[in-house]
Amino acid sequence: EKISETPKDVKAYLEDVEIIAQSARNEVDKAEELQKILPAPRHYGIVDAGRNPAMALEIYDGIVYNGLVQYTDDKLAEYFTDEALRQLQEGVKKAKEAGWMSHDLNFAILTSDQTLNGVQYKKGDVIFFDFGAWVKTSDIPKGLVGPVSWERHLEDIKKKFDMANVIRTDREKKKEAPVAEESITEAETQPPTLLSTLRSTAIKAIVYPIIASIIGLSQFIPAISLAQE
Repeated sequence: EKISETPKDVKAYLEDVEIIAQSARNEVDKAEELQKILPAPRHYGIVDAGRNPAMALEIYDGIVYNGLVQYTDDKLAEYFTDEALRQLQEGVKKAKEAGWMSHDLNFAILTSDQTLNGVQYKKGDVIFFDFGAWVKTSDIPKGLVGPVSWERHLEDIKKKFDMANVIRTDREKKKEAPVAEESITEAETQPPTLLSTLRSTAIKAIVYPIIASIIGLSQFIPAISLAQE
């Protein structure tokens, strides 16, 4: 059955589409400026994704940060490093100095060496993308509350990096423990040296005759023989 739309419905639909399209155009403008400030893949512009406007990005290999995702211990330990956190904080600082802020930091940690937007990046480097929630601080009208502060947002993100540090520390301790035990075992199982053998024999050779002279030579001859052996 064919459903006919009233002119009012059509008008409302077109208005919604225009709002979405304008939002997408705004994101393109933001991306054009921010990808010059921050490490980022190339943002190509708006494309039609199932009759919905969407931002087309350069393809990259990386782990996208999401506060709700439970990453494996291996991924946390390998990618959520102190260097990645430093790059993230440095990017935020640059954006802030350029007059930008956002309540939604979208970033990824690269899982391989690659070239993005003409720049060579290494495995473990941080890149930023999806700038839809970013705003210029100068565009926020007076009296209105802007996005959540950088500091608060970074505190939430840093929790993942803290977890990664705990995992790495525990793993280092486990690596060091067997080494210490192995050293003790080796010391205990070392074959006797010539010096230690001589010392042992000398003690017996001295002690046994002394005891023998006290309790009677005839009763301690076996002990002397043992010492000589």
